[in-house]
Amino acid sequence: MKKLKISDKILQSENLSLVLENVSFSYGKRKILHDINFSLKTNDFTALCGKNGSGKSTLLEIIACLNEKILKSSKIFLQFQNEKIPLYKLDFKERAKIISFMPQNETPAWNFEVFDFILSGRFAQKSSFYTEKDFEKVLEITESLKISNLLEKNIFELSGGEFQKIRLARTLVQDAKFIILDEPLNFLDISFEKEFMMLLKDFSQKNKKGVLFSSHNLNSASYFAEKAVLISEFQQNENRQIFLEGKCSEIFTSEILSSVYGGKISVFYHPISGKPIIE
Repeated sequence: MKKLKISDKILQSENLSLVLENVSFSYGKRKILHDINFSLKTNDFTALCGKNGSGKSTLLEIIACLNEKILKSSKIFLQFQNEKIPLYKLDFKERAKIISFMPQNETPAWNFEVFDFILSGRFAQKSSFYTEKDFEKVLEITESLKISNLLEKNIFELSGGEFQKIRLARTLVQDAKFIILDEPLNFLDISFEKEFMMLLKDFSQKNKKGVLFSSHNLNSASYFAEKAVLISEFQQNENRQIFLEGKCSEIFTSEILSSVYGGKISVFYHPISGKPIIE
């Protein structure tokens, strides 16, 4: 099958949606995801939350098109006006112009310099060789993240938190329309968590990017995200799975969270921001 190319008109559009329709997934006989319908628009800043084992990482990997079998057998597409573009019809490089993905865990295999490691995120944007624009993008992002001092180090010299920061930088320099992050706040100190999320949100709004990040911390999700998705473990005996999408104030309620996580969960509201506070 001849692969499609994404036109500049689509890549420059501020009105795109990444859509999943009726997506299910099983590991052998164990069902993980059941009939999931979801869309992420440019400008969305959405948190994905749920218990460990509920399928958050699996769902993000599917959205990021890492599972070719699921990609070909499910309705996962890019929607542009009235046009639907199935993502399986795009080659790997074209998909990388649409979706940038940072997995939860990664072990460095080669002794790269930090600059080169981050620069590798520009692979989808380059033709044959990296250009001055690619180098400038690395410097721009690393300066924003305040990690320019790491550029001449090699990655085996970094702490866990520093390595997490350069992975975030590599994800952003890819300059894809949708940014998918699996537990991006892992290993980060509390002062940088807020700074990074505010920078990511500002980056999303200024550049018209759709962002979906998973978080086990409901208060962080409530504080930073405009929307949230809640997912429960698939209930084999009932053949159902809770999957809710909406504003944090709408779905971060005591009743809904207690149903998804089990046990009694209390929710209060910040007196100034009105954001839910979960205990």
